[in-house]
Amino acid sequence: ATAEIKNAAYGVALAQQRVVLARQTVDERRKQVYALTANRDVKDVTIFAISLARGDLFEAESKLIEHVVRLKLAEVSLTQTKGMLAVECGFEPVLCLEGCCDGACVACQCSCSTKGSSCD
Repeated sequence: ATAEIKNAAYGVALAQQRVVLARQTVDERRKQVYALTANRDVKDVTIFAISLARGDLFEAESKLIEHVVRLKLAEVSLTQTKGMLAVECGFEPVLCLEGCCDGACVACQCSCSTKGSSCD
């Protein structure tokens, strides 16, 4: 179990690093588009160069979204591995009252007032 938790935590850390790098790439691409647009008339930048830079920006933004989704999936996997996913979703398992019911734990909805009696 410890190895699974460590593996899931490593997956989260790796996904976080990828998100950071993707954000940096988006920022760089955005600056490039702004620079080309600002200097369009001064440096005779063609519309094709600006379009290509915008395409690169859109691709970088797409990869950023992809990495954010993978990060969220890795966080869910870590939470699931730690056994906390059910609690976070509002499910709190309740154990049967000892000696009260014949049913399996968590399935019992017993409200017996005396221990040892059978719920029918």
